[in-house]
Amino acid sequence: MVSVVNPAPKPTTNTSANVAKSETPVSANTIVNLRTTPGGTKITQLTLGSRGVIDTSVPAVFKDGYTWVYVRFGSQVGYVAKEFLKTESVNTATIPGNTLDAATLAKIQELLKMIEFLRAQLLILQQKGQ
Repeated sequence: MVSVVNPAPKPTTNTSANVAKSETPVSANTIVNLRTTPGGTKITQLTLGSRGVIDTSVPAVFKDGYTWVYVRFGSQVGYVAKEFLKTESVNTATIPGNTLDAATLAKIQELLKMIEFLRAQLLILQQKGQ
């Protein structure tokens, strides 16, 4: 039986301004190398806290004890060991063009929780009134 291995996607520049459905927002949880292929040549070194996205349409590869995922950090794309990435929620991910700081995002999330609480309380009151 012959198995066929799909070649790795070629690095390209991606200027998308939004997180697509096939992308997962992440940040580097340490200094980590962005590579051309899983375990391959280093393209650049990402700093702690660098934010990007995993392209989930490209299958992850297990090699050399790591799970390698295809990522985009700014205009650079390549592979990073998933063990060195932290998944971010879309609400806290840095999306190009987003000018909200972490404190503002935290306040928005707090307000959203309060709205959900008030909505639940209103439902209870409406049910009691029926």
